[in-house]
Amino acid sequence: MYRKSLIGSVGVLLFFYIISYHSANAQFSLTAQLRTRTEVRNGLGNLVLKGSGPAVFTSQRTRLSVGYKTTRLTVGVSIQDVRVWGQDASSISNADGNRLMLHEGWADLILANKADTSFKFRLLNYVSLKIGRQELMYDDVRLLGNLDWLQQARRHDMALLKTIHKGFQVDIGFAYNQNSDAFGITNTAYVPANIPLFIKNSLGVLVPTPAGILPLSGTGNASINSSKTGTPVW
Repeated sequence: MYRKSLIGSVGVLLFFYIISYHSANAQFSLTAQLRTRTEVRNGLGNLVLKGSGPAVFTSQRTRLSVGYKTTRLTVGVSIQDVRVWGQDASSISNADGNRLMLHEGWADLILANKADTSFKFRLLNYVSLKIGRQELMYDDVRLLGNLDWLQQARRHDMALLKTIHKGFQVDIGFAYNQNSDAFGITNTAYVPANIPLFIKNSLGVLVPTPAGILPLSGTGNASINSSKTGTPVW
């Protein structure tokens, strides 16, 4: 606990030191977004059973973004809450399906900029390193983008090295996913987030999915009894 608190304190002090050091040329930005969307789904993804009515719901994204920019450093933080109207049952239960999360939190450090005479490295026109939770948007964002049409959108925890030279651009990204930093964990302890919270055990009894376990079933369906071999349940 002391170690984590010390690291957190050093990080906060470093952040405010950078802000105070570059305050003369710094630019702050604050943006907010409130997006509600009502949908009527009647056969989306799968054909509905005969006699079933359509699903009607309203979802909402509430996002607050803060930006800080100097000649060599850009920092961005974006916090969002995504939920469906009426799903909040906090008055009777703490399992209300809250979707408050950190959407973005990154720092982009410029390592080289040929247009800026203060940089000594001039072999490449532009080089920067962006580290943290960030959106990726390339071309028309069809293959790799922020998926902004979804309320929760898409983001990545990674480091991104961006290089531009004579009209060409090369981006190199690195990400390594883990679910926990707890003591005793070895190797890669990563399980996708779309595993169901409950699954049938080998006896057909519905039980909570054990933490860190990737359940298997004959068809990959959570409604089928789990087994030692089979397809991962998503």
